Amino acid sequence: MSEELHKMSESLSRKCHLLNLPVELADEICHYVGGEDASKKQMADVALTCGALYAVANRILWEDLPGLEPLLEAMPAGTWEDSDTQEESDLGSLTEFWQPIRHLVTHVKTITIYPIPLAQQEKIMRCNLKRVDFDLPFSPHPEILENLATMPTLSFVSIRFYALLVSGKPKWIGRRPKFPQHSFPALEHLYLEGVSFADAKALLESDDRSMLRTISVASPERETSATLAALLKTIKCLCTPAYLREALFTRLLIYDAENEWPVTFEHVEHLTSFSRLESVGFGRFCGMEITEEQWIYMAQSWPNLRTLEMLIHDKNYQPAEALCSIATITTVVRLCPSLERLKLPFDFSNMPVIPDGVEFPKHTFKLVLAGMPSHIKQTSEDVFDFLDRALWGVMIDLAYDCDMDAFRNEDTRYAHKQWTSLKYLTDGTHRFFPVIAQGTRHEDTSEDEAESEFDTESGVDTESEVDTESEVDAEPL
Repeated sequence: MSEELHKMSESLSRKCHLLNLPVELADEICHYVGGEDASKKQMADVALTCGALYAVANRILWEDLPGLEPLLEAMPAGTWEDSDTQEESDLGSLTEFWQPIRHLVTHVKTITIYPIPLAQQEKIMRCNLKRVDFDLPFSPHPEILENLATMPTLSFVSIRFYALLVSGKPKWIGRRPKFPQHSFPALEHLYLEGVSFADAKALLESDDRSMLRTISVASPERETSATLAALLKTIKCLCTPAYLREALFTRLLIYDAENEWPVTFEHVEHLTSFSRLESVGFGRFCGMEITEEQWIYMAQSWPNLRTLEMLIHDKNYQPAEALCSIATITTVVRLCPSLERLKLPFDFSNMPVIPDGVEFPKHTFKLVLAGMPSHIKQTSEDVFDFLDRALWGVMIDLAYDCDMDAFRNEDTRYAHKQWTSLKYLTDGTHRFFPVIAQGTRHEDTSEDEAESEFDTESGVDTESEVDTESEVDAEPL
């Protein structure tokens, strides 16, 4: 009986040319032929006799898909080969091949998933996987991280858990993860969103991190100054100055009146031993306590710096608080010749006098004001003249929401007016308040050509307005 059915299946496949279907697709239609499902066998037979009957019968055949095998087996040879070569394949021909199936899958109502043998999973995943990039619309799940931690070649890990925060205490599903010794042994790039500073610290401590190049953590929890300091201290102890290029830390919870604390130099100092850092960022902290001398020390510690961002996201932020003066900025730019982008709360209330005859090196540089507008006693034209001499080629972007109701006093309104004028004078672009995040997370393959991902232009939707009255972002990055 089985031999007879096999011959019948071959006969059906030969009729495929009448419909101009890919041979693989026709074979999968005939895959239904079997003793236990004679009705579908007969329907498959009918579907391949003429185009009109195919259009009706095949829709019914695709309503109940027996596992993913029909789809996977119908894919062109080599589709699931090494990802390094997959990007160079002819995507146009792949799209054309799948055109009939794209229409048919819209009729699928039921898919039966069959267990995959564990041995096959290990063969596919454990030995070869080098990169994972997950956007997961639920709370953190410990087993996801724990299973990934066992993969010996995994060097690039980017995981974003998008759980809607209500209480500021997002719960792990079941429990927090456990990282045994030698977890993520090949880790070089780590991007975590929706994971606390303490959990990121535990992950790093599970193995040697001398090869780590990128660490980015966006925590949804009510972090304390101590948890941030503990994470930074762990990075200082485990990572190698010759390799670390990017260090980014963000609090996702905003306007947390019960837990307001600033970024201080004691936090940042843990990173000053990494002389090859190219991107440093702290986001959504309530204030900043760094002196002018400490700014200079930081710039001297990071001669290869390309982006530096410290975003103050405090509803009650006052311009009188500690800011980075324009005199300090000019010194930082001189000490960091590769600097492309600064995003700091600036103070332009007292501009130094530039003596006649003093020439500054020309520098292609983009300056970004973050937080509330600081005091500007001079006009925007005076500030522009100074910037044009001291920071040649500078551009001003406004990294705060100009519709915020915080412009209550006359000084703040005047400052905003001058900053807006300055933006146009330097051909800058207004941006709503950005959130430090993980950007496009492109894997870095060159030690000397590491790319900064800490730029709102490279993957963060800076055109979307942030709801300043809500407790958290309405849309995660």
